[in-house]
Amino acid sequence: MKVFLRTNRSIFNLSGVKLIATKTSATLALLGMPWIATAADPASDQALQGAVEVKVQTGALPDKMFQFIPSTIEFKAGTLYKLVLNNPGPNRHSFSSKQFAASVKTLKVQTTLKGLVKEQGAATDLQVIELPPETQVEWWLIPQKTAEFTDLHCTVPGHEETGMGGTIVVK
Repeated sequence: MKVFLRTNRSIFNLSGVKLIATKTSATLALLGMPWIATAADPASDQALQGAVEVKVQTGALPDKMFQFIPSTIEFKAGTLYKLVLNNPGPNRHSFSSKQFAASVKTLKVQTTLKGLVKEQGAATDLQVIELPPETQVEWWLIPQKTAEFTDLHCTVPGHEETGMGGTIVVK
């Protein structure tokens, strides 16, 4: 089983989890097992407790199988958030906004896959989060600037074309 993280960092190996870094992209791909992304300094769980929780769901209802719910996500610059991405459905999805990812400070990323939880720390330049069926990802982040990001989409072939896109607004 392989797990990949592409960031501006070096290659990491964490207890069987392989993290691969490049300078040009950031892709976190989860292929069938719990994973975590980490950078040099692990985030303190105590510092993350005051995070404002924002939930986004994919593939939950038959008539909304290829949508982000909600399709517009709002944040306030300078505020700590825990973005909870949940895919309870049977299809693989992803969450990608390269513009948004480049404008936030990521403190921690953790996943729950079929009840198993793994966590490590922070990742930088996180641009794609893969969401296999029955997966939840929690991304602690701080938006750094106000903007409207219209590039939110699912990178799974055919999903964006069926309407799986959205907007992220940072006020």
